[in-house]
Amino acid sequence: MLAFIALPVMPIQVWMAVGGAVAAAALVGALIVISRGERAAGGFGRTSASILRRLRPSIDPDGWSAAMVRFQQQSAAGLFRKIGLATPTMIGFVVVDGIVLVTCLRFVGIPGEYIGYLAVVAALLSLYPLTIFPFAGLGVLDAALIVLINAEGVADPTDLIAAMVIWRAATILLPLLPGLAAISAWRRGAGRSATESA
Repeated sequence: MLAFIALPVMPIQVWMAVGGAVAAAALVGALIVISRGERAAGGFGRTSASILRRLRPSIDPDGWSAAMVRFQQQSAAGLFRKIGLATPTMIGFVVVDGIVLVTCLRFVGIPGEYIGYLAVVAALLSLYPLTIFPFAGLGVLDAALIVLINAEGVADPTDLIAAMVIWRAATILLPLLPGLAAISAWRRGAGRSATESA
């Protein structure tokens, strides 16, 4: 819907929307089975174990069945409440990612009349399934975004590539720094407490 407002609609967007709808329907179906299907989970565990038992005779189908039932019960506990919290969080994540990308586009000098915020968010939402590839679709998603948001060829491709590099550095590399600092501090603290207790 955003693409109809903000972008010239291309066949890739239609196919991505259809693919996304099919994937969403399959996920919802799987979640319903997970939330209600103890018998299905047990059968799946037993069948998987029976197939794998041909390769490894020590596998116990009853044990696998019981483990799958336990997993199903734990997964089903509060499942739809968790989905209700996760869905707006994920949409918010994509919108914030779009804000960062728009900021990077403006930073390299691409004005708002060339590529607007709605066009960027529509492109990100359309192409988000490409993040299934390694490093959140690094390279694949970027190339598709450049084609989609610059469909009318108004922006300089080198500026777009520069904006994508800055965006990836800001969203993939930059968050690693506080994580490394936290892990280093934790390890120092853990080592110090181990030394003191010894």
